[in-house]
Amino acid sequence: MDSANHRSNHSEPSYRLHRSGSTQSRRAASIEAALNSQEDEQQTSLNTLGRLYVKVLHFSIITRYALYVAPFALILAVPVILSQTKVIRASVAGADQRGFWIWIELVWLSLWASKLAAHFLPTAVELFAGVVSPGVRHYTLLLSAVEQPVSFVLWMTVVQVTFPVLVRPVAARQTSQPRWISNVKSVLLALLICTCFLLAERTFIQLVSISYRRKQFRHKMKDLKRRIHLLSLLYDASMARFPDHCVEFVELDRAIQPHPLHDAFPTRWSPSGIPMRLVHRAGRFSSRLTTAFGAVAQEAIGQKMHDPASASSVVLRAMMDPRSAEALAERIWASLVATGSSSLCQDDLAKALGSDRQAEAEELFVALDLNESRGLSSAELTSAVAEWGAQYISINDSIHDVGQAIKALDSLLFATALIVCCLVLVAFLSPSFVGTLAASATALLSLSFAFATTCQEVLGSCIFLFIKHPYDTGDRVEIANQQLVVDRISLLYTVFQHVESGEATQAPHIVLNNLWIGNISRSRVMGEQMRISLAFDTSFEDIDVLKGEMTKFLREPNSHRYFCPDLAVDVIGIAETDKLELRVQIQYKGNFSDEAMRLSQRCRFMRALVSALRSIPLHGPGGGDAVLGSAERPTWSVSVSPAEARAAREKLLGSCGPTSR
Repeated sequence: MDSANHRSNHSEPSYRLHRSGSTQSRRAASIEAALNSQEDEQQTSLNTLGRLYVKVLHFSIITRYALYVAPFALILAVPVILSQTKVIRASVAGADQRGFWIWIELVWLSLWASKLAAHFLPTAVELFAGVVSPGVRHYTLLLSAVEQPVSFVLWMTVVQVTFPVLVRPVAARQTSQPRWISNVKSVLLALLICTCFLLAERTFIQLVSISYRRKQFRHKMKDLKRRIHLLSLLYDASMARFPDHCVEFVELDRAIQPHPLHDAFPTRWSPSGIPMRLVHRAGRFSSRLTTAFGAVAQEAIGQKMHDPASASSVVLRAMMDPRSAEALAERIWASLVATGSSSLCQDDLAKALGSDRQAEAEELFVALDLNESRGLSSAELTSAVAEWGAQYISINDSIHDVGQAIKALDSLLFATALIVCCLVLVAFLSPSFVGTLAASATALLSLSFAFATTCQEVLGSCIFLFIKHPYDTGDRVEIANQQLVVDRISLLYTVFQHVESGEATQAPHIVLNNLWIGNISRSRVMGEQMRISLAFDTSFEDIDVLKGEMTKFLREPNSHRYFCPDLAVDVIGIAETDKLELRVQIQYKGNFSDEAMRLSQRCRFMRALVSALRSIPLHGPGGGDAVLGSAERPTWSVSVSPAEARAAREKLLGSCGPTSR
């Protein structure tokens, strides 16, 4: 019995009493259970209070502000109560202490009331003004962005209005107002003006940002997000047919979702002898673990979290890398195409997306089938996905560069506003400062000439970048007959890269403001003209045959994706009646922003043109005869001495008679 009790005592986690006997053991166990229960109750009560505090804090903005305001408001209420009950009778530097303590309490309460009013102001504007005009709802975004400056303006307005009403001198003791009251009034008025300046600066920056982004990127991002959404639906359908990392697409799935360990150990076995299969499994497990933690966090805080394993996230990450984008397109095409078919048709997409998404399947097929061949090859789908990824990267780079430029402009204007605020404060506190400032106006005017060039450059750059904005990051432009690609945009300059040499060039906006800029990337359908010189005896029937052959080439499925089906072949000159000058004009389905694609398609067209000229055939101004001196038309020459040439000449002249001389 004692040995059993002894073993039971050893099995207890803590609070063991080293005494023999069952009574002592039971008593030790009861004491330990009581202590553990007390600790559990304390832990539970603490967790309950903590959970209650967190719930109240995150319930709404009103409850959160109440927790912030109430403690200090109760502290400030003590002197208010004591002064109203006349427990405190002394004045505050000659001012009525009852109104003074009420004003102090009002300053604290009005700060948070102003923040609440500024927070709910966009909702009120959207609720009431949106009924009259739906376009007014766009300004709610502006009000949300300037919430802090608006709250400070409201706060300073309340403080400015209530101070002269509540803070008054004691009538029984002083007939004049204390000097500090006048100084406080001046300071409050100066602070109100300063907050208005800061609100104007912040509003201007937000107007520039919102209007610029809405004008430049709204439609582009809307169309691109729609295409990414449709592509995500196809990826979901592909994953439904063939799960992630299945045997058929294991290599493509690794390329679509690469893991850092895979780049470190590209071979099948790592240096430590661990199979790469385990490495990939570890990568997939970490992705699933991240998704699980995201779901838990979403349930805990009640907000939507980003799911890295969702189809849209996978597609978006894959489109940022050309290798992953190519693997994504190959997986979608190979998993959805019908068995034995070489192209993906609209019925395949509709079957993969389901009967409830027929319209989306048709929309996506129209966006992908640019050559209108009613079939998508693997190369066409890969090209489309890579092009969408390049557009997404270009838009992101443009938004980032313009955001940095707006931030630089904001810093400049904010520094200027701070200087103006300091001058306003000094002017209100020291009336003599105004006279000193007027006396030094000549010096300030001379100083302004030193900054005139800088101010002109900043203003011209702002007009060029935010109002004109002739290009975005990644655009191909033509400036002063030079082909350039926009590499980076700043507030005062732009960095270009030459198309031919790749040389980086920095150009200030104040100089570009006076130049003609051709934006090739923003152009829709661009054309090209080619001049051909033919023999003058070329028949017009042969010219019509040339036009027919080239039209047939342009309407082929492989060419119809990049070229418009019609072309123009015109006779534009005859020179000195020794040749016919032809002009061949073609239209591309797009622009020349992609130089490699343009050169590839132009090369295909030139090959077809040369083949057509040889097959008709059509000859140059020299005609179709062989060149003089060739094997078909040989030439001979004989060398004679000067004496023999002179004798032959005399003989020829003698045979012609004296009249020929």
